[in-house]
Amino acid sequence: MNRLSQEISPYLLQHAHNPVDWYPWGEEAFARARQENKPIFLSIGYATCHWCHVMEGDSFEKEDVAAILNQYFVPVKVDREERPDVDAIYMRAVQAMNQRGGWPLSAALTPEGKPFWGGTFFPREQFKQILGRLAEVWKNKQQDIEDSAFELMEHLKMVEDEVSQEKDFDTRPLKGFLERELKAYDPEWGGFGSAPKFPPAMALMALLRIARNEDDERAREAVIGTLDGMARGGMRDHVGGGFHRYSVDATWLVPHFEKMLYDNALLTLAYAEGYQITRSDDYRDVVATTLYYVMHDMQSPEGGYYSAEDADSEKTEGKFYVWSMDELKQIFNPEELEQFRGYFEVKDEGNFHVDQRVEELEQAAGLKAVQRANILHQQKRPRLATMADPIYRDLIEKLQKVREKRVRPLRDDKVLAAWNGLMIGAMAKAHKVFGEIAWLQSAQRAADFVLTRMRKDGRLQRSHRAGQTRFNAYLEDYAGMIFGLIELYEASFDAKWLRAAIELQNKQDELFWDELGGAYFDHDGEDGTVLLRGKDFLDNATPAGNSLSAWNILRLSAMSGSLEREAKAEQILRKTADLMQRFPGSFPMLMLALDWISGQHWEVVIASEHPEKDLRWPELSPAFTPHAVFLKADESLADLCPNLSGKDTRGGRTLYYLCEKGSCQQPTDDAELVRSMLRDSPTR
Repeated sequence: MNRLSQEISPYLLQHAHNPVDWYPWGEEAFARARQENKPIFLSIGYATCHWCHVMEGDSFEKEDVAAILNQYFVPVKVDREERPDVDAIYMRAVQAMNQRGGWPLSAALTPEGKPFWGGTFFPREQFKQILGRLAEVWKNKQQDIEDSAFELMEHLKMVEDEVSQEKDFDTRPLKGFLERELKAYDPEWGGFGSAPKFPPAMALMALLRIARNEDDERAREAVIGTLDGMARGGMRDHVGGGFHRYSVDATWLVPHFEKMLYDNALLTLAYAEGYQITRSDDYRDVVATTLYYVMHDMQSPEGGYYSAEDADSEKTEGKFYVWSMDELKQIFNPEELEQFRGYFEVKDEGNFHVDQRVEELEQAAGLKAVQRANILHQQKRPRLATMADPIYRDLIEKLQKVREKRVRPLRDDKVLAAWNGLMIGAMAKAHKVFGEIAWLQSAQRAADFVLTRMRKDGRLQRSHRAGQTRFNAYLEDYAGMIFGLIELYEASFDAKWLRAAIELQNKQDELFWDELGGAYFDHDGEDGTVLLRGKDFLDNATPAGNSLSAWNILRLSAMSGSLEREAKAEQILRKTADLMQRFPGSFPMLMLALDWISGQHWEVVIASEHPEKDLRWPELSPAFTPHAVFLKADESLADLCPNLSGKDTRGGRTLYYLCEKGSCQQPTDDAELVRSMLRDSPTR
């Protein structure tokens, strides 16, 4: 066993038995590299990464590859989910060198950590050749390499400086975002662009707001078409609930089978808002089955949400999720099988085939491809079958019982603060829209876990696993948790959640805000082995820390009346104004903030003995009100939110105070009037 056996990350532990002499990221590895004048070989991945498994089996488990790495390099392994600060730097470097990136990420660094070569996955023989060339060049042209690495780092710093140029912002990027997405929209299958298709949850949320503001039916149709396509396709797990990472094809049929907590959180938000627009029972079912999966399979007994589930089981990608016709004939009698084929298109020979080149690479790594298998999908049905259909429900429950006996994929059971915040927010939002108390309780348990078990000396921590909490939290952790706590407060009106959100926001400002240049740094800058203290604005699979922070700040400002806090959001928007105008599609979460600050928004203060019930009256909570925050009149919060003071129920009647930037209209007990004002108020 190598040094990784002392780590707690499931990804690092997967490599603890490799013959490669791995180091975890840290000063020990850099000290050895400097002492022996060797380059560092850096490998970054994560526990549920299929191609990371392929590269491990094909290269890192092999003695000949290990011999080269151990002799000529100091090998370092990083879990990108534990150390997003490290991953961000070297992903940017690899993208600058190759115009593409991904995981596993492979990079060669000087002993000071400066990158001079990078790539992603390489088959074994090609990888050995690359390592040999790198070792030779380091031996013979070390000064040239160090000069090149210095220039690359200067380039990365220059890119960071370019992002920091402030310009006035306006609403033009919203229109640009709309036109870009509509141009890329696939009207046949939904989604944007061609294969592979990733779930565009944040883009859908932005489009829903733009569609409301512009009264644009095209945007609404694009959202509905995409939600429908994903709900029917094989990217959705129709048996166990939840969604896989992405679809390798344009029709949402064949997924990459890993499941990520953040995807299921963001998609829950998108489907809940889709329901608010359409009142579609299909979307209610998608939310319900997704959150069932999270609560059943991804929530720890202590309350925190686990990170992910692997694509592979028994060394075969997707084996846990697919079905052969022989299996289906054993599970169902002839009548049931006929009913089943009315819901799902399945074939004797299977309904998808593995690419030959992919199969060869997997076989070289000791992995297998599924044969004659069917991915369940409902793409050709006119309507989505849901669990409200008793025949369909009985058939699915039979499959669930069979699948429970299968070997499950690896579950990455570390708890990450950022991703927990997103799922807390999704659970709370779903409770607000649909009223399911179990979802609220699940969110409360997770929030309690993070706030009590994942804080040290007043600081949020990034990761928890096996009773250990590690790494000071990053910007995205604070932003994610603040988002979740805001949603949780609106779902419960429990003052402790809003107080916790404001407390975390204050700590985020203290640790990450750049007083000279504005906006938030990604990390606190305390780890000297991390060469850059960048600022991330571009949304990827998860919201960028600055983008989500801008939206959080604006909502908290509306709740608390803090104009100073709102100024921070404005500065983030000014720093990204030019980039948003040029590349609007890269900033879907920031579009939510731009949409909010560019129009009218309301603070709705409810004075009631039971505000959580008064928010449940028909049409208020389920209505799509993206430009409103909801609060309970509460003297205990008056120190943080002065607007909540002095508002009473007047003789036990429930009263609604509609306020704009702290200026309130006369209260009313007419719930219908409140509904119509929120629905019909102009947003531009």
